[in-house]
Amino acid sequence: MSTVESDGGTYDIYRTQQVDRPSIAGDSSTFYQYWSVRTSQRTSGTVTFGNHFAAWEEGGMNLANRYEVLLAVEGYLSTGAADVRMSMQ
Repeated sequence: MSTVESDGGTYDIYRTQQVDRPSIAGDSSTFYQYWSVRTSQRTSGTVTFGNHFAAWEEGGMNLANRYEVLLAVEGYLSTGAADVRMSMQ
């Protein structure tokens, strides 16, 4: 949908519609899922969620109430491990 510059890199922004999927409402429903994917590789650093939320909203994505945030760390054709820590600032 667009991109966001954050934490020294560029992220592609996507919106996926989940149709008739289990939801936090306790039943199956249709809803949008928003996600950002970094376009370049890195081995350490910070992810500032607020920058992504702001970019999603700026792109017209209605976030409504935030019930759940997921951080996924994936490696493509790579080896290693991730040490994920949360910091409330």
